[in-house]
Amino acid sequence: MTLSELLWPEGCGTVALVGGGGKTSLMSRAADEAQHWAVPTEESHRSLLMTTTTKLQRPTPLTAGIHIGEAPPETTPNSVHLWVGGQIADGRKWKAPPSSALAGWFENHPDNQILIEADGSSGRPLKAPGPGEPVIPGYTQTVVCVMGLSALGRRVSGRIVHRLERFEHITGFKSGTPITRKAVLRLLSHPDGGFKGTLPGMRRILVINQADDSKRVRIGASLACRAMDTVPGLTAAVVTKLGQDGVIRFMIGP
Repeated sequence: MTLSELLWPEGCGTVALVGGGGKTSLMSRAADEAQHWAVPTEESHRSLLMTTTTKLQRPTPLTAGIHIGEAPPETTPNSVHLWVGGQIADGRKWKAPPSSALAGWFENHPDNQILIEADGSSGRPLKAPGPGEPVIPGYTQTVVCVMGLSALGRRVSGRIVHRLERFEHITGFKSGTPITRKAVLRLLSHPDGGFKGTLPGMRRILVINQADDSKRVRIGASLACRAMDTVPGLTAAVVTKLGQDGVIRFMIGP
């Protein structure tokens, strides 16, 4: 199974990315796969639009045409675009396009793919959402929570966890204590945790990233199986290495 087949089993729809430890890498892999779509036919006129509802680090490694502005880009069949509203004041991040414009694009292009970075993690492998986070549009079909395996075994700190105080409150694991699978499962299962803001009817997928060797694949697979038993409404859990190859190493779920 390719990443695109996992995210868009019906071939189209809106996917929101939350969490930490590989959201931009996941977007990059999806863009790379989209570059290899077949030549458009009468039955195939999709495009991939990547964007954000919060902020997006710049420059980005995404293989896509960058469209900057409040109005949506003009897309053609089998094209890949990154749509951002412009630079924020310090120039290090892109800001989101207007939410109303993005909603309008979705309404007018229901047969295409939209991939939204709906949460920021400042490069940390774990993220506990704060107030007002994440920003998941109501028309989203699938919410993907990403986490990095590099966090396991490390001690709880602001270098590993984004929104440290929220993480401590949700999991009960305080600064200086080792991050275990139990801590991660508490974060993923809590209503204000990894899948916060996911509405009824939205698919929930857990992506356990940074499976860089066979040991991490085994650890990730064990965590994926436990997550399927404990995280409410979880559709699937996958273990990945979202590098150049973007390999799905393990998957459990429909």
